[in-house]
Amino acid sequence: MNVLTKWLRSYVPGITVDDRQLADDLTLRGIAVEGIHDLGPGNGHLFEMDITTNRVDAMNHYGIAREAATIYNLRSPRSTPRFPPRFPPRSPSPSRSPPTPSASADASPRRSCATSPSRRPQAR
Repeated sequence: MNVLTKWLRSYVPGITVDDRQLADDLTLRGIAVEGIHDLGPGNGHLFEMDITTNRVDAMNHYGIAREAATIYNLRSPRSTPRFPPRFPPRSPSPSRSPPTPSASADASPRRSCATSPSRRPQAR
């Protein structure tokens, strides 16, 4: 997997170490940085990383940024969406009462044949 250090630093702006030290620290944490490629001045580096299948949380820039924030004891990147959800969650109103059965359900209750009035023995 390829990760741009410029993106990592945009997610976690408090990282003060250089890219080579960041690569070493990530490798010590279990995210193997196998290659570091310079992208020119102002563009940072490109990390070639080997992410094992048990670290699905680190299979994108955001996950690597969270790991870097943890290493350096920095605030993690935003974990909530930047935009409000389309349908905001509705909180239950205390004035609402629980739903009651409909009138049609009360009008015709289900009875078995054994309890039906026509099947009951007549008192003599």
